[in-house]
Amino acid sequence: MCRIARIGRYVGRDDELLLAVAVNRGTIRTWTSVNHTRTMSRSGKHGGHRTAGRYVGAIHRFARRYFAAKMERLGLPPTAFPLLHRLLRHDNVSQDDLSDDFLVDKGTTARTLAKLEKAGLITRTVDEQDRRIKRVRVTERAREMEAEFRAIARAWSDKLLEGFTDEEREAALSYLERMAENARRHWENIRSDD
Repeated sequence: MCRIARIGRYVGRDDELLLAVAVNRGTIRTWTSVNHTRTMSRSGKHGGHRTAGRYVGAIHRFARRYFAAKMERLGLPPTAFPLLHRLLRHDNVSQDDLSDDFLVDKGTTARTLAKLEKAGLITRTVDEQDRRIKRVRVTERAREMEAEFRAIARAWSDKLLEGFTDEEREAALSYLERMAENARRHWENIRSDD
């Protein structure tokens, strides 16, 4: 028997983004568009690996595609969501802090911020105390879109937890929170060893 759980669907001008998971005879198949299939085998007779990292990675990849599709629909750069979501909660931060927060290189952060600045969603100014630092602030245009960004984030979370009981939701979020803390702590240990 094949069970299919649809995570989400977005139809754009030229493409359809379909996020779904099908379980059939111990194999998990995830679809990320009409023409693309990625396969992950569960452990057991099919010889796959069932690890937390594999599933967290799959969720992350789907999330990136989901948020990119939502941003493109709003006419924004596909990489806008995580930075804007972070800046709307706490802005007036340095570009370097954003790079550290998202564990990406400074060049990637600078390029993404340049796109957001061009779209009129952020401003970058030189720090008055340290001219080497650029401070990033959201604009009024971004603040006007804050409710929409929160709704997009809430909808994704609801899709991920679809079909879960309240107790299962709390347990899943608790486990994920603990895994994120373990990952953060491990990363800090690695960085301090360097």
